[in-house]
Amino acid sequence: MYDHKLTDKTHLKIETLGGIKPLDLTVENGVVTNIRANISKPIFDSDKIPVNTNKDKFIMEDVEILDKTFKLSSLSWGNPHTVLFVDDVANFDVAKYGPAIECKTDVFPKKTNVTFAQIVDKNYIKIREWERGTGETIGCGTGCSTAVVMASTLGLTDRICKVEQIGGILEIEYAENGELFMKGPSNFVFESEIDVSHIIGGE
Repeated sequence: MYDHKLTDKTHLKIETLGGIKPLDLTVENGVVTNIRANISKPIFDSDKIPVNTNKDKFIMEDVEILDKTFKLSSLSWGNPHTVLFVDDVANFDVAKYGPAIECKTDVFPKKTNVTFAQIVDKNYIKIREWERGTGETIGCGTGCSTAVVMASTLGLTDRICKVEQIGGILEIEYAENGELFMKGPSNFVFESEIDVSHIIGGE
């Protein structure tokens, strides 16, 4: 599906924690160049899914990380995601604070993915993503989505927002009904590629 070799369809359905959701592929010369996916509704309530905090709602709480105090926000699509808003994400020390937040077990019983987000304006966010257990990643669709959900919830951005990450730009739409859509180049939507050549008999 990633490189369109497993199917000739451009309208697919995917199973998420929120149920069966649509996936639309833009195909150019047999290669998927854009994916628009509904990744379901984010979850703020730890009573529904034990995310990464024991608090029912965890939005803009003061948390001490190493030598600084930050306001962190968390939500989940079944995987814990945390947002930390910073003024200058390009020069932020991700390698220093990423693992410290990820493993702060007194706040997060489960390790958390960390999205460092800079609000540029109402329609534009810059992020860098620390993936739990692996380190900084070039791009994370759910991390981008988490930043937009939190920013729009706090009134920092609109519900439709572009997110700039190391790998490129994703367009995120946080709908009024709570569902969340993302659109962008396929190699940036997914964090890693899967080699399926042994399955389809390719090179």
